[in-house]
Amino acid sequence: MHVLFVTITLLQLGNSLCPETNACIERIRRLVAEPRRFWFGEQWKEICTGRHRNVIDCYNPHALQPFHTLGSRLFRVKTYQAAFLQHLRIFPRVTYRARPGRSYRACDHDFVVDEPQIPIIEADPDMDAVEPFSIRYLPDIRWQGMTRNDTYIILMVDAGFGMLNYLAYDYPRNAKVLRHYVPSENFRPLTNPLVVIVFQQNARRSYDDLKMHSDSELFHLPQFMMDNALENDLIGMNVVLVSTDAYSIEKQRMRAVVDNCHSLVEQKLRKDNRWPFVASFPLSEMDSWLSVDYRQPAVSYKVCCEQIDLWEMWLALDPLGDGNLPSLVVLNEPRVSAMRIPQNNANYQRSTRDFIGVVLFDYSYTLVLFDPDRSYLYWLVIDIPSASLAAASIADGKTIVPYLPPVPAIARSCSMLIFMLFTQTHFDSISFISEYFGIDHALRTNACIGNCSQRSHFDIEHFKSLHQLRLSAVNWMRICYDIHEAQRHIQFLTHNMSVEESHTNLSVSYKRSATSSHIPHKNTEQREQKRERRLSPEEQICPLMKTPAELLCDASSTNSYPNHLLVAVCCIVTLTLMTSKHLRAIA
Repeated sequence: MHVLFVTITLLQLGNSLCPETNACIERIRRLVAEPRRFWFGEQWKEICTGRHRNVIDCYNPHALQPFHTLGSRLFRVKTYQAAFLQHLRIFPRVTYRARPGRSYRACDHDFVVDEPQIPIIEADPDMDAVEPFSIRYLPDIRWQGMTRNDTYIILMVDAGFGMLNYLAYDYPRNAKVLRHYVPSENFRPLTNPLVVIVFQQNARRSYDDLKMHSDSELFHLPQFMMDNALENDLIGMNVVLVSTDAYSIEKQRMRAVVDNCHSLVEQKLRKDNRWPFVASFPLSEMDSWLSVDYRQPAVSYKVCCEQIDLWEMWLALDPLGDGNLPSLVVLNEPRVSAMRIPQNNANYQRSTRDFIGVVLFDYSYTLVLFDPDRSYLYWLVIDIPSASLAAASIADGKTIVPYLPPVPAIARSCSMLIFMLFTQTHFDSISFISEYFGIDHALRTNACIGNCSQRSHFDIEHFKSLHQLRLSAVNWMRICYDIHEAQRHIQFLTHNMSVEESHTNLSVSYKRSATSSHIPHKNTEQREQKRERRLSPEEQICPLMKTPAELLCDASSTNSYPNHLLVAVCCIVTLTLMTSKHLRAIA
């Protein structure tokens, strides 16, 4: 039954899979000789030799740059010859079986993977490229005519990045693994080849002393073959074509190889297209990920019939999920950091592990926080040194506009706030933007420590153009007038009412002492009656946090708000809306 299921599934995959060994081998021979088939082909020289090359798109191990075909890259020869695969006689069937869906975290976002529609992925020279997450487990490797009496050496080599991804010998009878499997962690949307290579073992020889290179070096296949006397034993080859996903991007990011999370931000900006700057800005300029973290304080209180309990923790912005943060965390400045890969380090000398996020000390940055819908500026810091930005010490920069908590003023309303990081243009060690925002600039006066008119009408496109800035990173968050802001507002009103009542009592006491008559003053009685009728801060704010229907439920169950007149009004509004909808439906 299991065999039948696999057979049916393979038939459903279409005609792209090789049906016959000789035809498959011939397709492999053609594939390894194509000069422009993969990202490292001849087109790489045309794209990546200029001054303005994209660092990440042009990433290429220095030792492998001269080799443009898959064959020349594997065998380290500038001119590939078919003789390198003259003993090829088997086509290994490489089969990945999909695992149940799960989630993973990458680029400060939780990705949920759906159940795979195709339960089996089979490698083939003409296959569609697959995401690294779907091939994260070791595949099954078999071929026609395979017996348990023969033994083989199996290699899986990431030809693009020069890595050895799997190595086992005495396969399959008593396989001994020298390098455990890892998928190709391709961090770009450019197809990358993961090559499966089979060597025939000599039955009269032991391979327990198999020599292999250091894990910190690029894998050198010809050297491996010579060290282990395998020059004439390469008998099988297949290729897994690998695309990219957030899973592989995060893996490379965690290894400090390269951080391409900003490519996902660029994709989302283009897809959503919700802000004008998306069309006008060269988003491809982005070269780093902007990490923004807010500290959530530990709080415990009851407000508007809700018990609020929060632990102290750091909350990272999640632009890929349009993450929403509680309003109480944005009352203070966040922790902001970014690390940029230097242009002059793009083509590193030794291995991918040397290609790390080293900061450039001769660059300065500008950080902007603004509301794109209201065109309002909440924060502006310029002249941030690279080292300070990498260490989350942006206070080393020059603050032009102090941080203002970006919390909406209307209950239950929300705003999207955007952080933008720009690389500054320098002239004679002084930035244009620093000269513009001199000590006498209106935004640097005491009047703009809080809200001021100069913060309004902020145009990010004009700002970038005026100061000759280069876009480096973008992040954003969603902030609402939520229950925490309601609590803060209630505390503010309570304090004001307390102060007002204190002043009123002092005034009444003074007037009574100055009057000889013991008859209460008429105005005093009216004032006290008015104070009794006045709503408490909670009665003023809490109804604004709920819909009329929610207020109706509260009034009938918990009697949350003692002002029954207000609840009655809300109920009437609710019933009116419901009746109106019903009548429209009938009509």
